[in-house]
Amino acid sequence: MSLTTTQRGTVLLLGGTGKVCSRIAPLLLAAGIPPLIASRSGKAPPGLVGVRFDWDDESIWKLAFSTTGINAVFLIAPVSGDQVALVKKFVDLARERGVSRFVLLSASSLEENIMLMGKTHRYLRELGDEGKIEWTVLRPT
Repeated sequence: MSLTTTQRGTVLLLGGTGKVCSRIAPLLLAAGIPPLIASRSGKAPPGLVGVRFDWDDESIWKLAFSTTGINAVFLIAPVSGDQVALVKKFVDLARERGVSRFVLLSASSLEENIMLMGKTHRYLRELGDEGKIEWTVLRPT
């Protein structure tokens, strides 16, 4: 798979009504990139499109991909003891649906392969090393 940085499509923002994604969505819009706001309620701020998403309900994950043209996902991982398994399963589903880019919001204190988001970080890197996705991990302080 050959990926380029000029590909544009919808960006699925998990935790779309939260502190981080509520600030990312307007920036995407200003850049001409449509955001899709994923939240437990499925509601989005005025002028944006929302979709219902809940890490604890895998039966609705596919709903997030009912909008065509999603090529990127901003991952805010669940706070769960089995976080890595859930995120891997979701990333694999997203890839099956044509998503080629992933951004993981991690934490500054979590190195790659260290519990929770660190293990998710490793999984994304491995997929990237195999040329299957483009990826990045944000580790804000």
